[in-house]
Amino acid sequence: MSVADITADLKALIEEKQCGPIFIRLSWHDAGVYSTGKLTGGCPNAAMRFTDAGEGTFGANAGLPTVALTLLQPITDKYATAGAISNADLWVLAANV
Repeated sequence: MSVADITADLKALIEEKQCGPIFIRLSWHDAGVYSTGKLTGGCPNAAMRFTDAGEGTFGANAGLPTVALTLLQPITDKYATAGAISNADLWVLAANV
């Protein structure tokens, strides 16, 4: 399980589903809406995946927890669940493939 393996799987998914733009939006919104209270920003460990509260419920993030994360689920299961990459890092990588 290397970055090259993850990248290859992401490229295949993006080519098959033509979903690159939604991954860019996912990464952007994950990084852009978070604040520690000090207004310094940063990614909060992919908190948008929790749709019962917080970022997953923000109107600006509509469709991201359901559409983008559903598309990424097989890759998440294969790599993030196994500990090869964090959810947040997977989202950023998906946006940059």
